[in-house]
Amino acid sequence: MSCTFSIIIPTYNRAEMLPAAIESVFLQSYKEWQLIIVDNGSTDNTNSVVNSYEDDRIIYVYSQMKGRSHARNIGIEKADGEWLCFLDSDDIYDPEHLMTFYHAIKFYPEFHCFKTGVKFLNTKGKVIFKSTFHSPPTSFDSFVARNYVSILDIAVRTSAVGTIRFAEVENWEDAHFLLQLYAKVTPYQISAHTVIAMEHEQRSINKAIVKYEEVNGTLRLMKEYLPSTNLTIKDQKHIQENFVSSLIVNGFQSGMGLTTVVKHLSNIDHQNKVYYILKSVYYRLKY
Repeated sequence: MSCTFSIIIPTYNRAEMLPAAIESVFLQSYKEWQLIIVDNGSTDNTNSVVNSYEDDRIIYVYSQMKGRSHARNIGIEKADGEWLCFLDSDDIYDPEHLMTFYHAIKFYPEFHCFKTGVKFLNTKGKVIFKSTFHSPPTSFDSFVARNYVSILDIAVRTSAVGTIRFAEVENWEDAHFLLQLYAKVTPYQISAHTVIAMEHEQRSINKAIVKYEEVNGTLRLMKEYLPSTNLTIKDQKHIQENFVSSLIVNGFQSGMGLTTVVKHLSNIDHQNKVYYILKSVYYRLKY
């Protein structure tokens, strides 16, 4: 089915949350889309939830549990749309998300990638964070290194993605994908927050620090990949520091105590462990 936008949602055991994400796609004012839901081995009733939507624009793919990145890569292979968009199963689109991209595509045909922004809401519906918009002369590489970035707020021409795929790690996969993409195409920044990320206790990032083998896999990927980019040594260092710092903050925000966070930090393969332990004390006092 040829269409303008292919939207890829990876999901795992989120049958209760998934309908909100799906319905946010149905509520789009721009209707020429395809929704690819890749089920990453769910054991709940995700299948029946998806099948309850009788719309041939939805494609459901069941896969063995190999992680979010693997599921997204399957979605890329299945996509028929001219443009790729991404959404997580616990987040939603603003009703004008696709229309915002569509207008920009028509107005700036020379661009192959467009970016909006993400805003985070807490369980009470209050905005607790808004992503930063890129502004020249900062390069997009440096922007990725210095700011929160997400795959959720971009639309990229499918042909521009080519062979780029998500690294099959559980953390930092968005930034890694974007660094590869931005090395090929320069995105156009649209100053609108059109993606709504819902903060909740089950967010996978909240307890990522516990999965230290996956964290160490991400750090190895950074060590191998970052020197091949145009990033300065300072920016490369900042990426690694920001990554570990985010694990600490999210650990505290999920309810962990200082002793627990420090214990998990001791399992992380990073040369500046003492620095991060001291930083943990600072964050504990702050949060």
